[in-house]
This record gives sequence, C-alpha cells and structure tokens, in this order.
Amino acid sequence: MLPAEVSNKDIKYWVGFSLIPGIGRVRLTQLENYFGSLEAAWQATPAEL
Repeated sequence: MLPAEVSNKDIKYWVGFSLIPGIGRVRLTQLENYFGSLEAAWQATPAEL
C-alpha cells in the first residue's frame, strides 16, 4: 500500500524501491531522510548507498 506521505513526484521512485527485496517502509524512510528525497536516493551511486 502506498503511504499517504509519498508525493506525486516520488511515486515512481517509491514503486521502484518497493520492488527491491529487503526494501520496505522503514528503509525507504531512511533513504529519503538521508538523501533528502527518493529521487536523490534513486540517483545515488552504489558507493553513496
């Protein structure tokens, strides 16, 4: 289920991350908090992750 706090521009990144095993709501929140947005987290290099 899509969390209510996900913005329209972040939906595609939320869906993409949700398809990765081991990425759940808590990890998504951590990524968003660290990178500032799900878009920035999606564009991060493996070294940055």
